[in-house]
Amino acid sequence: MKKLCTHIVLAVLISIGWTVSSQAAEVVPVTSFDSTWAIETYGTANGSVATDGAKINLSSQGSATDYIEKDFKKHDTPGIIGMVATIRVDQATSDSTGSCMIGISQEIGQIGNSKINLLIYLQQSTNKKSTKYRVRTQDLTTKATKIIAQGTFGDTDGGWSIGVNKTVAYALVGTEIWFYAGDSGLMRYQPDAAVTPFYNGPTVITWADKGVNNSISGSVSDIYLIKE
Repeated sequence: MKKLCTHIVLAVLISIGWTVSSQAAEVVPVTSFDSTWAIETYGTANGSVATDGAKINLSSQGSATDYIEKDFKKHDTPGIIGMVATIRVDQATSDSTGSCMIGISQEIGQIGNSKINLLIYLQQSTNKKSTKYRVRTQDLTTKATKIIAQGTFGDTDGGWSIGVNKTVAYALVGTEIWFYAGDSGLMRYQPDAAVTPFYNGPTVITWADKGVNNSISGSVSDIYLIKE
């Protein structure tokens, strides 16, 4: 059933999206993780990334003094314009002010002098479970960032469940940015300015806010990279 759901997502993104945009695409399954994949860490709290065949197990837990972000990023990725993956959260807690999440992300294009970062993720915040997306730009000169689009699929609570697989995807389809969250639906965003190619590292990410009660663990599997 999990692989069938992934194939349905691919069919939606490719047969509909690329037909509309007249954009050819190749779908590359990730069956193992070679030296082009690397762990990056931000913050000083506790987190882990470990591979198990074609699956990535992740965890993050905030501390009393800091947050934690663990990224598992693929380098040397020319032409990658999207990713499909199945996320499963096995445990999550959050305090009254904090949050935690597992998601997939990539710098996927450029508007003027700013690169575009896409993120779709399963978040727990104040014990509410939601599936969210975000489009953020970063100026290549000043490094200043700006969120140009963000939102929640469906309700702010109940967007996913502990122990239940959820297939998500993002893609640059022609000039549009697409996010897909399984039965939660499809979101299409059209930037105000032209998007030019900027390919940088599809990433699996976990993050937990400062606070010992903010923690999450789970896995990402059935990963497909979409290449133009």
